[in-house]
Amino acid sequence: MMNRWLTATVIGAVTLSGCSGRTTGGSTRVQQERALVAAAMRADGFRGYARLFPRQTGTRDCQVRAGPPGHVFAGSCSTRVDLGDDGSARVIFKQSIQGNHWWLVRVSPGRARLIRDWGAPLVEGIA
Repeated sequence: MMNRWLTATVIGAVTLSGCSGRTTGGSTRVQQERALVAAAMRADGFRGYARLFPRQTGTRDCQVRAGPPGHVFAGSCSTRVDLGDDGSARVIFKQSIQGNHWWLVRVSPGRARLIRDWGAPLVEGIA
């Protein structure tokens, strides 16, 4: 069921990219990026971190509660989308909390797959 939804989301986003002008929900590019980010956030291996990140291209403050009760690590979390000519996209998530850590998710019609994560060790306790 999730694969059908993912396929419909990506196909809808790719279809929207052929439209011109603006809609009441923002530009077609913004709508396409939101759909791709939503699909990437459900990728195995990344899903548990998704709540920290913006649901569209941009950066926001983020916090991770870890260690002793009440201990919070603060930093920033960002999302970037690189669109491919073939209808696929790379969604890059960057966490800047005690160093930088990145996740690269490839989104293509019907599929979102974590390709790589690298960088500073993660603050444990992200739920």
